[in-house]
Amino acid sequence: MASGKLLPDSVPLHRHSNKYFHDLHPIDSSLLYSTCEKQFKETIDQIITMSNFLEFETLSNLINQLNDCYQVLMDSQFQAKAQNLSLSESKQKYKIANENCEEVNLKTWSEYASNKLSAPKLSETYKECLQESNNATTSRAPTTSTSKILKILPYILKDPTCIIPDENEDEDDLIINGGQIELICPITCKPFERPMISTKCGHVFDKIGIENYLKGTRDGKRECPQAGCSHTLKMSDFKDDEIMNLRCKISQMIELRDKETDISAENVLDVL
Repeated sequence: MASGKLLPDSVPLHRHSNKYFHDLHPIDSSLLYSTCEKQFKETIDQIITMSNFLEFETLSNLINQLNDCYQVLMDSQFQAKAQNLSLSESKQKYKIANENCEEVNLKTWSEYASNKLSAPKLSETYKECLQESNNATTSRAPTTSTSKILKILPYILKDPTCIIPDENEDEDDLIINGGQIELICPITCKPFERPMISTKCGHVFDKIGIENYLKGTRDGKRECPQAGCSHTLKMSDFKDDEIMNLRCKISQMIELRDKETDISAENVLDVL
């Protein structure tokens, strides 16, 4: 007489296993990605520092290579977050599905082995949730401040005052239509030292300038000092403007390079 299966394909979660099931979670890789992000920003600073000593074509190639590597990192982080979310959802669905199953014991074991009774598989539930997540979301990682910087860096290395249009995420190339951005704070009328950008209207002011501007108000709110802007702002509406900060840094380096070039030219004339 042929014997039946001794082991079932799956059994429901035992009540004594709830603790182990609850402890099932992915490894937290956020610190790793934060460290990599920091290293990318440090590399960008190094490229800017070297910009006075390298040909533009060399700089552009370095930036493109860095951009490709950064996109790989962002895609990896995006996929990791999707997988983590899928695991959380699959655990919830698996637990709910188990509530409708007969508890496994000596009597029901053979019934699960013969498929008279069935129980969900966590691995299959996870695959389903992951597939649903992939179908519902874009496969492209969202834009970050670093990806924006890498995209515009070749342009502001050429001209730190050039106007960068609002980027379309579907386009790889930006079209620069001309015009210039002032690297002077409209409040202090001095070069930016720590540029802060409003998250409401996008206008940029130096930190000390906007702090003094808002300090004299009773509730810390005041109309934007930019002419023609009617947004009411408070200090918490501002954040550091990384792009303006890079513009100013590059502009200072260009001024220093030009000054050194002029001095060298004068020395040559003196020798002649």
